[in-house]
Amino acid sequence: MENKKTLKSKKPIIQIAVNLILSLMAVYLFEVWIKRVWHLPPLQTAYNIGAIVLTFAMFFVGKTYYTKGVLNNLKKIIIMVLMAVGVLGLMLLSSTRIEDVVYPLSGFFLSGIVFYMISLSTVTINLTGMIWIFMVLLIPVAFLQWFGKITFSTASETAQFIMFIVLFFGATWAEIRAYIHGIRGVNRDGGGAGDNNGDPRDGDGDTDDE
Repeated sequence: MENKKTLKSKKPIIQIAVNLILSLMAVYLFEVWIKRVWHLPPLQTAYNIGAIVLTFAMFFVGKTYYTKGVLNNLKKIIIMVLMAVGVLGLMLLSSTRIEDVVYPLSGFFLSGIVFYMISLSTVTINLTGMIWIFMVLLIPVAFLQWFGKITFSTASETAQFIMFIVLFFGATWAEIRAYIHGIRGVNRDGGGAGDNNGDPRDGDGDTDDE
């Protein structure tokens, strides 16, 4: 019983640490992937980038598609299957050698992390709030770069750090609040990223794990 209580008290800290790692991967490791892919032959680069774009589209459809009724569910399944086939096809086309599979596979893995962190953030601060916070922090950087007060490289690195901050705190605010105040679920969410199903356990005013 004591071990269970200890694990329960440490749960927010563990979740914060996990979200920190995932946020770093979503921003900085994804940047490394893009730089590596950018130095591949043009057609191979296009296939890899296309696979990532289609993967994001597939995740977005899966998260937001209206699913009330059998017909809508069937449409969603068909669209998701077609997109999945398209992603797989682009991944295969991007791999001319066995060594090349590392690019589409790692890209698919990283895109999943990016979408997951964005989804968590949109649950907590919603998409509009997420974009607003990013813009509030980015606008001063843009003006400083425009008037030559900082270099473009510095502005780019700062923008990356801002994105990391937005993803991390957006995805982790509930855990931070739980760790500091022991409060969770004071607001009913909509599931994030356009999902209107919501969390039936959220917003019940309790202070226990949900």
